[in-house]
Amino acid sequence: MSPEEARAALAQVQQTDQRMATRMRWPFRRHAMFGLCEALIVGGIGTGHPVGIAAMGAGCALTAVLILDDKKRHGMFVSGLQGRRTWPALAIAVILALAGVIGALALRDAEGVDPRVLAIAAVVWAGCTAASLWWERLYRAELASGAAQ
Repeated sequence: MSPEEARAALAQVQQTDQRMATRMRWPFRRHAMFGLCEALIVGGIGTGHPVGIAAMGAGCALTAVLILDDKKRHGMFVSGLQGRRTWPALAIAVILALAGVIGALALRDAEGVDPRVLAIAAVVWAGCTAASLWWERLYRAELASGAAQ
């Protein structure tokens, strides 16, 4: 490959990143659904009866729905692992979900649902939704700057 061909190929990659930066937008419902997936799993873990199992199953099923919807809308699924600048938002979502799991397990009641578990799930929903919104901004900025890999 000649230097001119290499420069042309690199320019094509940068143009593709620019197009993706303008195209890769997710509606708020998509971010809220991600938060809901995490909240259902956390809340389900903290619930000691079949409702908890159903909530965890619903959270996992909703994750599959999100992936399929992304593929339908964008032709691909962009996971939270995309990009380098997005790691802080991903780390916050993971830490929040793990803290929620620990808190939900500590409050797990075999005979019912501790209202504090529902509060933890609500915090996980809000926090993961916010982290997802932040992740999108970081990802689009990375694509627009040409620094994405």
